[in-house]
Amino acid sequence: MADGGDLVWVAFLNNGERAESPRCVRINRAADGRAVRKVLLDAFGIEDNTLILKLRTADGALLPINNHIHLFQGPLTLKVVMPHQNVEPSARSETAATLERIIATRLQGIGKRVERLERYLPHINRHRQENLRIEIECLEKQMLFLNQRMETAESLGWKGMIKRAPLW
Repeated sequence: MADGGDLVWVAFLNNGERAESPRCVRINRAADGRAVRKVLLDAFGIEDNTLILKLRTADGALLPINNHIHLFQGPLTLKVVMPHQNVEPSARSETAATLERIIATRLQGIGKRVERLERYLPHINRHRQENLRIEIECLEKQMLFLNQRMETAESLGWKGMIKRAPLW
């Protein structure tokens, strides 16, 4: 194109139902994403800027809205949705009795965990004291070993000359 714009065929998906016939939209190669979004909104007469635009290829791949959408072959599909309208709600399959049973099972599990904690609570203090005693004994052994090494190192010293002749 002489003006730097490319023609793109876009079909507007009306309310998630049947797509309208594709329209030809001119996208400027130098335009940024906001400008391309504005062109798409103007082309289909959409005035609400808070809506979300979903642009898809013919095989359903989601495209970013930028100036490179002319690179894709075939008509593109434009779906306009409200913010946070990504998932269609499905019918609930759980009945009230099922939910009551699930909640009762969870409460029983929590109750068992609380009972087990209460049962072990008196032993926790004794167990902590035992672990502390073992750690202190280990530290005492290490300190005794280090003291022996320090005493050995202090008793050795350089007298300034060799007292015995080497054996070589």
